[in-house]
Amino acid sequence: MSTAQLTDLFDIETVVRLYRTYADDLRAAREAQRELRHQYPLKPKLDDIEAELTYLALRAVRPAEVVEIGSFHGWSTTWILRALRDNGSGHLHTFDLVDHATRTVPPALSGERWTFGFDPAELPDYLATRGIALVDDVGACEYRARYLGAAGRGYAFYRAVTARIDPARGDACRK
Repeated sequence: MSTAQLTDLFDIETVVRLYRTYADDLRAAREAQRELRHQYPLKPKLDDIEAELTYLALRAVRPAEVVEIGSFHGWSTTWILRALRDNGSGHLHTFDLVDHATRTVPPALSGERWTFGFDPAELPDYLATRGIALVDDVGACEYRARYLGAAGRGYAFYRAVTARIDPARGDACRK
């Protein structure tokens, strides 16, 4: 998916259409996330709008593979896993220096759909062995400037990564 396609995904007309298309599923995801916050002492670093837009984007794009760098307690992880589960396909690879998420992500969401990884510095080699090329790895400031504009807010420790699957490898990318 190109930068232009990603930008188009978040234009107001598309966002409204996605909210309407996935309204019932999003409502169920919100309720499940609220319940999760009551079960665990989570301090989400992803606000409600960011979480919902992530969920809606994953529902619309239906990726086979998602890479998450930095999960902390797993708030974003659970939103991503709910979207993949609701799509009926997709695998999340999470990389973080701490493993808090492995204790808070419900087993019903993770299962074979989730791989919790290793040091983010190993990401390029990990992706390459699966026929996935690291396209872009940007920090919070650059990400906000590109995708959220001047009014964008976020956290300084977040990074965003874009990767491309080698089409010649097809399903062989999954191991």
